[in-house]
Amino acid sequence: ICKINLVVWSKFCNFANKTIYRMENQPQIQDTLLKIHVKHSKPIDVNDFSAAMMAIGNLYSSFVKDNACCNYIPHSSLYVEKVEEGSLVVYLCEVMSGTVIPFLDGVNTIIEFAKFFKSATDYWAHGKGEEPITNIQGCKDFSNIYGLITGDNNGNVEIGAVNKNGDNFYITHCTFNFSEANSSQNRISKK
Repeated sequence: ICKINLVVWSKFCNFANKTIYRMENQPQIQDTLLKIHVKHSKPIDVNDFSAAMMAIGNLYSSFVKDNACCNYIPHSSLYVEKVEEGSLVVYLCEVMSGTVIPFLDGVNTIIEFAKFFKSATDYWAHGKGEEPITNIQGCKDFSNIYGLITGDNNGNVEIGAVNKNGDNFYITHCTFNFSEANSSQNRISKK
């Protein structure tokens, strides 16, 4: 009986270890989403929208890689969590390998990225604060994001971090309108 119990226990432990390994290596989604809300009165060109979404992904990857506070995560990316009706509302989530904790050293990368984006937008649109440290590709990416509404006098964009399970209340965000988008693109083009 003792041998049978050891065999059964051994098989159970082997099964449990494999199950835990599979669970740890499944993608994990943070509880914080990056919400992009584009309010527009004119249709948005698919190429402009695609370029803006790619630009946000590029900026996010560069931000995570370049900021020591985020301890670069080579397998982290932004993915579309959902798209809602209305103007144009896109929720992006960070997906990482299960072996990485989504809040590294107490830092939530989505919230930190939203703060970075707000700071950069304050600089590009109004000349407030410090110029964001970015390369030529980063400048193109910012310009592509602002390009979402540059042809729409009534356009407005909100980008920020929201709680996935909450009431869509922004944890941190920035808003820019048509004139701020144009001003930002002009300032970027001079860089």
